[in-house]
Amino acid sequence: MVSDGPAPAIISEDLYEELNQTLEVLREDAEVSRALLGLAAALAEVRTVAETLELAVRMVPEMLGADRCFAATWDRLQDRFTIHARWGFRPDLEELNDHLAATEGFPVLRSALHGDKAPLLVADVTTFPVMKDQDVKLRDLGAYVGIPLTRNGEELGVLALEYERAREFGGKEEALTLSIGRLVSTALVNARRFTQLDELRGFSLRLGRVLRLNPVIEEVTSGAERLLDGDGAGLYLAEATRLELLPAARRGAGTSGDFARIQLTEEPWTALAEGRTIHVPASEGRFQPEGGIPLSIVASPILGASSTIVGAIVVFFERSVALGVDQVDALEVLAAQSAMAIENAQRFERQRRVARSLQRGLLATDVTPVEGFRIGTVYEPATDDAEVGGDFFDVFDLSEGRIGVVVGDVSGKGAEAAALTAQAKYMLRAFASRNPSPASALFHLNNSLERALDDDRFATALFATIDPKDRTGQISLAGHPSPLIYRAATGEVEVVEPKGGLLGCFPEEQYEQSAYELDPGDVLFACTDGLLEARSGTDLYGTERLIAALKRLAPIRSDDELARSIFEDAREFGSIRDDTVVIVMSFDGIISKVPGGGA
Repeated sequence: MVSDGPAPAIISEDLYEELNQTLEVLREDAEVSRALLGLAAALAEVRTVAETLELAVRMVPEMLGADRCFAATWDRLQDRFTIHARWGFRPDLEELNDHLAATEGFPVLRSALHGDKAPLLVADVTTFPVMKDQDVKLRDLGAYVGIPLTRNGEELGVLALEYERAREFGGKEEALTLSIGRLVSTALVNARRFTQLDELRGFSLRLGRVLRLNPVIEEVTSGAERLLDGDGAGLYLAEATRLELLPAARRGAGTSGDFARIQLTEEPWTALAEGRTIHVPASEGRFQPEGGIPLSIVASPILGASSTIVGAIVVFFERSVALGVDQVDALEVLAAQSAMAIENAQRFERQRRVARSLQRGLLATDVTPVEGFRIGTVYEPATDDAEVGGDFFDVFDLSEGRIGVVVGDVSGKGAEAAALTAQAKYMLRAFASRNPSPASALFHLNNSLERALDDDRFATALFATIDPKDRTGQISLAGHPSPLIYRAATGEVEVVEPKGGLLGCFPEEQYEQSAYELDPGDVLFACTDGLLEARSGTDLYGTERLIAALKRLAPIRSDDELARSIFEDAREFGSIRDDTVVIVMSFDGIISKVPGGGA
C-alpha cells in the first residue's frame, strides 16, 4: 500500500508542555494587557486628583486580587502620609489606618517610595522585618503590595494593597504593578494639570469682573495659593526705583518677618528682576521663621507692558515641594494675567480719582438762605467697586427771588460721565437764567445735549422752581423718576407726573409743566433711580415703599434728617448699586446752605 502523503509529526510530551506553558503566558499577557487598557481608558475619563485616586483604589485591587486598597500622599517635611482614598476597609480598620498614617507613617510604603521607587511585593508579612507582629494581627494582614507613584523624580504618593492571607507573587504581578504605577502617576500629573488649567480659567473669569485695585490684589494672592496648593502667598509691588518690592498682600505662611520686603539686588531675588521664576526648597534652610519650620518658596515676576518688573507673586510652602514644569508654567500664566489686571486697576483708580475730583469741584452748590424754606440733601456714591456715576443735584437763585432745584443723572460711568454731568448742570443754569420756565429750560438743554452726546448717551432730569413769597412753583421732568409731595394736613403723598422724554435723544422734544403749592409742613421729595432700584433678591425698593417711608418719616424728620432717613430705609431694604441723590424741600423754616452737590 502506497502512502498518499507524509506521516503526521508526533509531538513529544516535553514540547507539548512547553507549548502549553507558552500559551498560558500569552493568555496571562493578554489578560494583563486588557486590564491595563481598561485602567488607562478609565483614568483618561477622570479630571481631578481626587477622582483619579478614587478610581485607582477601586480598579487596582480587582486587577491584583487584593482585599482592600488605599491611596496616600507623602509630606516629607512633616514625615507622614495622608490618606486620600480607600476601598474595602471596615470602619475599625479605617480608624486604625488613619492612626498609623498620623503616627508610624507606614514604614513599608515609605521604603517603597523613598528607596529604588520600584513596587514592593510582600508575599508573607510575617517574614518581612519592617512589619510588627502586633500591626499584622490588628490589620488582618497576610500579604502586602506597595506601588510608589512617581513622575520625573517627583514623589506623588503610593497605592497600598492589602491581603488577608499570604500569597505568592510572580513575574506577572511584578510587571503589572510596575505598569499600574506608571499609569496612575501619569494620570495624577494630567489631573493636576487639568485642575490647574481649570483654576486658571476660573481665576481669569473672576479677575475680569474686578475693577478696584484692592480686590484685584486679594484675588491674585488667593488664586496663586490655590493654584499651587500652597500654605500661604504674597503679592508684592515695585516701589519707585524698582529695586525693592513691597507687600501689597500677604497671607498664611507668608506673613513672617523674612518677607516684609524683597530686595531685588539680593539673592535669591535677583532672578525676578531678570524676569525669571525662582524656587527655593525648604532643604536649603534659607527661610525659617523664628520657632517655625523651614519654608519652600516659589516666586514669579509680574512684568508690565515694557517688560519692566511691576511686582511678584510668591507662594509659600510649609513642606518640601518638587514642582513640575507644568506648575511653574501655570504660576507664570497667572502672573501674566495679574500684570494686566493690576495695571488696569491702577489706571481705573486714577480715572476714578479724577472723576471724584470733578464731582467735588464742578458740582458744588451754594445758595443764600431764604426765610421759610429748608432743603435737605443726600449724595451717596455706589459701592467701592463701582465707577463714578453721573448723578447730580443743584439748587440756585433765579430772578425775582425764586429758587431752582435740579436733580439729574447722565448715563455712563467714570470721568467722561462726570464731565458731561457738569456740562449739563451749567447749561441748565444758563437756560434757566434766560427763561425760568422748567419746560423751556429742559427744551433747550435737550437740544444742546442731542448735538453734544454720543448716540449711546442720554440724561434724565427733574427741574422745579419755587417762589418763597407765595410758596408756588412749577415742575418739569425729562425721563426722570417722578417727584413726590407729602401733604402734612392729610398725611397723604401726591405723585407729580408731567410728561417729558429723555434728554439728548431726540431734537425739539416738548416737556410738560405741572404747578404745585407747598403749605406749612408739606415736603417736596425727589431722587435718582439708584434709590428706587435698591435690590433685595429680585425685589426692588420701588415707589410704593418710598411713599410708605415718606408718610412714616416726614412728620418726625426735617430737611437733612428726612433725606438721610429715607436713604437709610432703602439701604436697610436691600443693596444700592448705583450713585444716589435724595433731595427734600419743605416750607417750615430757614433754607440752610446746601453742601456740595456731588460726592
